[in-house]
Amino acid sequence: MLVLTLRQAEAALADGRLDHAYELLRADNDLLAHARGQRLLAHLVKAYLKRGERHLSADRPDEAMVDCDRARRLAGNLTEIADLRRRVIERVRSDQDKRRRNERAIDTAQTYLRNGRLSAAGQVIQSMDDPMSQRAVSLKTEVESRRAQRDASLAEAESALQRGALGAAARALGAARQAGAESDQIRAIGQKALKQIETAARDALRQGHIDEAGTLLAAGRTLSEESDALTEIGKAVRLCHQASEQLSRGDARRTLQALRRLESCDVQMPWLDDAIEQATRAAQAWDALRCGPLSMLASVADTTVSHKGQANPPQETAPQPTPPATDGSLPEMFVLQVDGVGAFLVVRTSLTSVGPVSSADRPKVGVVTDPNTPSVNIERRDGDYFLTGEHEVRINDATARQRLLADGDRVGLSPRCRFKFSLPNAASTTAVLDFSTGGARLPRADVRQAVLLGDALIIGPAASAHVRTSQLDEPIVLQLRDGALVYKGQTPMTIDGRLPDEDGTIGLDARVCVDTLTFVLTHA
Repeated sequence: MLVLTLRQAEAALADGRLDHAYELLRADNDLLAHARGQRLLAHLVKAYLKRGERHLSADRPDEAMVDCDRARRLAGNLTEIADLRRRVIERVRSDQDKRRRNERAIDTAQTYLRNGRLSAAGQVIQSMDDPMSQRAVSLKTEVESRRAQRDASLAEAESALQRGALGAAARALGAARQAGAESDQIRAIGQKALKQIETAARDALRQGHIDEAGTLLAAGRTLSEESDALTEIGKAVRLCHQASEQLSRGDARRTLQALRRLESCDVQMPWLDDAIEQATRAAQAWDALRCGPLSMLASVADTTVSHKGQANPPQETAPQPTPPATDGSLPEMFVLQVDGVGAFLVVRTSLTSVGPVSSADRPKVGVVTDPNTPSVNIERRDGDYFLTGEHEVRINDATARQRLLADGDRVGLSPRCRFKFSLPNAASTTAVLDFSTGGARLPRADVRQAVLLGDALIIGPAASAHVRTSQLDEPIVLQLRDGALVYKGQTPMTIDGRLPDEDGTIGLDARVCVDTLTFVLTHA
């Protein structure tokens, strides 16, 4: 039986089946005491060492370590075995260091890529110990894709500038920046586009096309937030809108004040002198009328006298709902339903209350929340928004009862009732209240934002629009005029499938189509 086992082990060794020979020798201690067994053990140890060397040369240190360990179990810690084991351990540690360096390089390249530093990410990948690893190849592919996207966007921006499509150029530059960080080429094209936009916006203001200047200003803001020229143009556009708002209220004196402030802007507006002269005459005429005989009747209109000669104080009555408008103007609140985008609650009064829908005060913007949650008022005054309330509410990281709101402020009526206040367009006095991320919910599930309508409502693809949609290439402006929304834009508009009247007024329940965008105004 012993001889048979020896023959089997010798045959296994001769055939290169080292592990089988190893198991046979380890299974019977008598084999190792036999002379043939000792010779077989020596040959097997040498075979293991030889195969371990081949594994190590082929960069298979784990297999080499297994052969080394089996040789050590058979013959002990011989010098040859210890040397091989030392070299295997060094290779394993070297591979581990290499993997750690590659992982750090991958993390660094990903950070560069997130920051848009495409060249730096590519250099890090190229300098890796293993640039052909799966993760490295994937990152390299993404770098090349982002670089191609950036170059295509830059070419599109150049083409748009050549044909004078400034808004398209600004969007293409924004896409180029998103694909790759600011580069000399992006910076050069951006400066070129910015100068053209500034020139076009000044020309628009010079010709009295204020809406066009506002649209150009929004495009310029996507290129630079630190342009002195844009700051001056934005100031002029905002003062124009303030004057227009006071004019729509019939306040000649405040209209004149806003026009006077326009004189301080570093923008040429030839029509301004004539507008100031007209506003001056209107304010003087209004003052003269107020000092005339009709002003004496004001006290009679304010006080009702009974047949006994005693004044009857006005009786407090429950507020009555506002009757529907009959002159073509929109109600104080309505819903803008945009196909493919969503619904938006629009409030066109300068004072808006926000609070629990179940509150006895019945706020304009009612929120589904605890009835004990405090309410606040948001009032628009001269283009600015002021928040006031009887109780302190949280605004960003502090509490206050009143505050001048700024773009991006987060208002918390309670821990579970928060909304974000934003002024998306610097040239417009319209604000947006976003309830989508603060835990608050409006009664209508499809309405997640309230638009506090000031001078105009902008629908478009850029962040400067009050209603964001990718269905449009250029923004459209719905201007508030005499209580109604009027479409301003070059793209033809249809209302219920027909061309609109000359004034472009949009009424309730009419289906409006502009390019690929469809929307309708409905009762709130």
